[in-house]
Amino acid sequence: MELIRKSNWSCAYRDGDEFVKQLNFWVPEAAEREAKASDTAYGYGILTPKYISTEIVPDVSLCLRYEYLPIKKLSNEDVLSDSKLLSQVIELLDKLSEIKWDNSDTYWDSFLVKEFDYEFSFLNFNTQKYSDFIHSLIPSVFIHGDCSIYNMGLLDNHLVIFDFQHGSLGPEGWDKAYFMATIKRNTISNYCLSDREQRMAELIAAIRLGRAIKKNLKEIPIRREIYESWKSIW
Repeated sequence: MELIRKSNWSCAYRDGDEFVKQLNFWVPEAAEREAKASDTAYGYGILTPKYISTEIVPDVSLCLRYEYLPIKKLSNEDVLSDSKLLSQVIELLDKLSEIKWDNSDTYWDSFLVKEFDYEFSFLNFNTQKYSDFIHSLIPSVFIHGDCSIYNMGLLDNHLVIFDFQHGSLGPEGWDKAYFMATIKRNTISNYCLSDREQRMAELIAAIRLGRAIKKNLKEIPIRREIYESWKSIW
């Protein structure tokens, strides 16, 4: 198999006509969530690699297999320089929120919010307003959960999205705010974010900075700049 990318969480390979994502940890519920979210999104007409199967070696490894697509990588600079591509991104994010999802899903409160609070702890400024705000948000629509340009690409000029490991019930507008929080404020006029979505974008920028510090990523300086660009007095 040909190694495509590697992270602390997983390794991705090409195996002929299939894309293989091997989780580095034994977390069956994570594999099940990603497979279900990917398959559901595909069923709603979202352009994403088709889920095929999950290979399980008990207590050893989990591999999710998808249809391999020759996806062209994208960067934020690509989006900022192409208004048509940006429109595709916003249209995709709106379409994701229309996916019907299990209303009993508690992943937002039971995992994501706790993870966000932990990432706030790595920041050297008061994040109480962010914690209070995030605990006030009500999960009501399907979210991808990690809508950065690095989880998107192009296939024959059509936008593809992948990596649904956090696919779940979440707050309305979260995916749009998340995408905007990966880019400096006002570089794309916020694309008509509501006041609530702008507040979400600010706290997401703080979460992403905390996450970078936690993992000691090289992106710490740019994520700090992005956060500073979103920071405002509530």
